[in-house]
Amino acid sequence: MGYDPNSPPQGLFRTAHGAATSIFGILGHASDQDIAAMGEHLQHRGRMAYRRINSSLVLGGTFSDSRHLNDWISATDSIIYSGRPYVSCHDQDAIELKDLSIPSILMYTLDNSFPLRNLGGSYAAVLWNSSDRSLAIIRDRFGIEPLFIASGQHRHAFASEYKALLALPDVPAQPNRTAVAELQQCGFISPRSCFLQDIKPALCGGITFLDIHGNSSEKRDSLFAPSSEDNSFGGTLSELKQFFGRAVEQIPKNGRSFGIALSGGIDSATLVGAIRSSHPTAHLHTFTVGYGADDPEILGAADTATCLGAYHHKVYVSPTAVFDRLPMAIYHMEDPIGNDEYVCLDLMAKYAGTVVDRIILGNGADAIFAGMPLHRQIYEAQNNPALLEVYRAQWAYAFEGGGCKNPIDEQNQRAGRIPPPVRVLQFDNSALRPPPFSRQRPRPINLATHLRAVLDDYDGRMAGQRLIFGAYGLSVEMPYFDPLLVQTAFQFPVELNFEDGRSKSLLRECARHFLPSTLLDKKKNIQAMPVNLEFSDRLDALCDFYLKPNDVARRDLFSPSDVKRLRRKRRRVPYSRGEAMRLWQVLVTEIWARLFLDGRGRPRSSSVLTPSVR
Repeated sequence: MGYDPNSPPQGLFRTAHGAATSIFGILGHASDQDIAAMGEHLQHRGRMAYRRINSSLVLGGTFSDSRHLNDWISATDSIIYSGRPYVSCHDQDAIELKDLSIPSILMYTLDNSFPLRNLGGSYAAVLWNSSDRSLAIIRDRFGIEPLFIASGQHRHAFASEYKALLALPDVPAQPNRTAVAELQQCGFISPRSCFLQDIKPALCGGITFLDIHGNSSEKRDSLFAPSSEDNSFGGTLSELKQFFGRAVEQIPKNGRSFGIALSGGIDSATLVGAIRSSHPTAHLHTFTVGYGADDPEILGAADTATCLGAYHHKVYVSPTAVFDRLPMAIYHMEDPIGNDEYVCLDLMAKYAGTVVDRIILGNGADAIFAGMPLHRQIYEAQNNPALLEVYRAQWAYAFEGGGCKNPIDEQNQRAGRIPPPVRVLQFDNSALRPPPFSRQRPRPINLATHLRAVLDDYDGRMAGQRLIFGAYGLSVEMPYFDPLLVQTAFQFPVELNFEDGRSKSLLRECARHFLPSTLLDKKKNIQAMPVNLEFSDRLDALCDFYLKPNDVARRDLFSPSDVKRLRRKRRRVPYSRGEAMRLWQVLVTEIWARLFLDGRGRPRSSSVLTPSVR
């Protein structure tokens, strides 16, 4: 075993007893130099330790404090995990599991004694099976706790952050051109992929088996039991309230206080109310990030915090702050998916880490309770062929840009001006999956089926948020992703989410148990970065620095002429939002490439990237 006593924890790391803040290891030949290099790339996550389980396996992790580190070093089992799994079901057979240790629960799932669909929380675990000399990797259903795998001819390596895998010289640093093209088109990438060609995220909601010969296999079951697929009414509102309260009660009570990311909408307000109900004496801190005192997110969140007795923190950002922080945010989250919201999260996390140990997020509510504008469109169009054609034209325009001829969207087209995405070189861009519900995917649309599919094969956006908050020593809880809560919500007819013309009506009914009536009809105003002249000037300045034609040509991901097409022609006219986001996606791709292709994720490599331009 190894231990670096001179590696101090960066920030405040407090996790579940025995859990690591990040994990890593190698199945196959592993030198001490390999392990030290992986640990160095994870030094921002705490103190590093590792154990040689046998001649073929090294397990390692970073730990929050000496107690957690010593607990793991002195353990005799061949397991390491990050995060915190818990039993989430109402089966009588599972009651005896609730008081077991986390390693014991993980072993039950490994030998098929307990279905993974009933294991809640965010977690990633690696277990050694000495009988068949194989490694089992288990990861939470929604991919909240990150874990990546790089498999070569003679060994497998794994780590909570892929920058640690790039510390190994035999792991190639080559871009996944499919993922790059997907980002340019829609701002995110497909599940089970990342920006690096030879690195893959570990399977969510399943088990990946690796052996010492370089072979791998996977096993996965659906989040939804087969008996639930008929969409018939099978739940009660009292059950939904009960299971939501139970999900909140799973949040550990240790630590200084609760921190909750609070928006102006009903999702996070319900969380604050439920936490206040289950922990009436707790010191609640709420955090909101926005673009000034008149940002609707800031205003709506402040009202909620005041009403529920929380100590509210407002984090104001500007376009200059966003662009200055962009390289560091990408270094933390790795895949540069999403738009400015992830940079804002990084700025909020940096501040929240000085106040609390744990942050609670309202992610998942939109997917569970059909809260996005797209969900209402699907619901309205699923039995209306004429309306479906109208919406399909809008969806195609949003994904592909250019020639939207739909009269209903002419005003948005003039205001938004979404240009076509840049094409990725050495890649068949026509091979990308068509946008959801496009004419190229003509199957009948159904909202309940769509939401089930989204939740059953979630993409990597939750892991990106987990990485951002983890960089500042914050553990993360997402109670809406509790399996029992999700399964119960889907026993209700999907149309109940649109009663009385409101969105998420089912959640609002559940919220009556936790919120005063004044908060039940809160409408979330969409937070958006102001694409004004200041933003446009800053965007151009960074593109001048990062996207010089010779540098673009040398990178060989995009054509310089294609990138030039996105640049504005008149300097005193700001970009439209659509134009800005297309250019943003090219810019973040280049910053990512400098960090992880050129710099191979080395610590502090992001500090030299930001130019001094104003």
